[in-house]
Amino acid sequence: MSKVAKTNGDTSICCLKCAWMSYITIQWHGRNAAICCFTFKKMKPHQLDLQRTTMMEALYVKSGRAALPKGHPLRSTYTGLWQEFCQDIGPNFRDADYAELHADVCQAMDDTGSIMTQKQAQQAIAICRRYLLGKWA
Repeated sequence: MSKVAKTNGDTSICCLKCAWMSYITIQWHGRNAAICCFTFKKMKPHQLDLQRTTMMEALYVKSGRAALPKGHPLRSTYTGLWQEFCQDIGPNFRDADYAELHADVCQAMDDTGSIMTQKQAQQAIAICRRYLLGKWA
């Protein structure tokens, strides 16, 4: 289920619910930022398989392989796709500009300039980092 939650100038927020996780994608001046909101439901094996399939399909489309010409060796294959994603996500996470991320999260939270919004944004980022980094947090 995908829906646009709010539009404000150059900012649009889209929500996509998938099994146990809600993804909020914020498009801000042509850049995309994603915030994951986790719900604590134990997934059944078929739900986990569906979530993994959905993610691989999304990665396939984002990788540009779907747009490759017919006959290209990488078109219609998932070969190396997960490894490519894993190689990109580490440096992206490491090199993220925290100040820019914090500003985008505050804006997504409908920032009124309140110090509470800034603190809540810091807490939201810290929680997402713990979930995404796992044992590396």
